[in-house]
Amino acid sequence: MASTGSPAARKGAQLGPLALRFGVVGVLNTLVHVCTTVLLVEGLEVHPVPASVAGFVLAVIVSFLLNTFWTFRQADELARRFLRFFVVSVSAMLLNTLIMYVAVEWLHWHYLLGLLVVLLVVPPYNFFLNLLWSYRPR
Repeated sequence: MASTGSPAARKGAQLGPLALRFGVVGVLNTLVHVCTTVLLVEGLEVHPVPASVAGFVLAVIVSFLLNTFWTFRQADELARRFLRFFVVSVSAMLLNTLIMYVAVEWLHWHYLLGLLVVLLVVPPYNFFLNLLWSYRPR
């Protein structure tokens, strides 16, 4: 049976499953970051800052692989996509840091309120920037 919806409507309907898969990867990504950091700090007595950096880098790699092969299913041009994905990930981390800093240091909010703002802003930012740039077909 032929689809009767417009191309824009069909594309909009595809965002739901993409966003869901992206969210699942995001949860796994967070677990990789946290578990790696805790393992390095508690198990190997690595300083928390480099441990968190290592956790972030490993999480970005895992996230890139899962998003490339499962979420967006675009395994072409891996080097270009990874560079873009990494830039988006770092910009999302900077946005996260900026929001938390403004919320806690300037506005004197409780950190959980700042974290709530982060959770409302950063994942959609990350998803749409990756959708429109990292995984945009040529």
